[in-house]
Formats: sequence, structure tokens, C-alpha cells
Amino acid sequence: MSSPMGFNKAITIIKQTPSPVNVTGFYSEPANTVIETTAGVQPTNGQDIQNLPEGKKDSNSITIRTTHRLLDINDLVNYAADGINSVQFEVVSMRDWQSSILPHYKYYAVKKDIEVAI
Repeated sequence: MSSPMGFNKAITIIKQTPSPVNVTGFYSEPANTVIETTAGVQPTNGQDIQNLPEGKKDSNSITIRTTHRLLDINDLVNYAADGINSVQFEVVSMRDWQSSILPHYKYYAVKKDIEVAI
């Protein structure tokens, strides 16, 4: 599940899965699924900035590349660019690049306002 580009960095994916309403009618809190993996991670730049939604184009953002579909919109990603201080990003856009040469998935994530301890 690594990056097709070969510049793999450790990331933590946090998928929030809402729990259904139980039979007594009380809502259960969403459960988190945590996935530790590696992916190609780079700052978003150039034409990739156009893939960010309106209002997010000036945000601190990263582009994540994987060979398998791992992320969905609104998933959270913890990434430590310096290997020490992890920062949380939220996936806001995704592109499927399934060419015959180098098929991969490209995700765009913007920085959240919290820091995460690793």
C-alpha cells in the first residue's frame, strides 16, 4: 500500500465510522478505525492547488499518493513532516489516476488547527 512515487512517509489514518442507532433508540458515539501505513506525502503546490475546494486553496495542505484506495473525504491523517511533531490533516478531495503507466490515488488534505502527540 505504498506510494507509486517511492517517497514513502509514515502516516496514521483515522476513519470515523458512525454507529447506527441501537434498538432502544439511543445513538452510539462514532467509533474510530486507526490505520498505520506509508504513503507518498508532499506539500500541495502548482496545479494541484486547484483540486482543493473553494475556501481551502490558501490553507496549509498536503498531497498524499497511494497505490490502493485507503482514504475517503473527511478522513483524518496524522503526519509528522519532521518525524517528531505530528500534525492532523483532513482529506478534502480525492482523484483516481488509473493510467496504464502508473496507477495511483491522489488525496488532498488541509491542516486542522490541532497538534497531535505521537
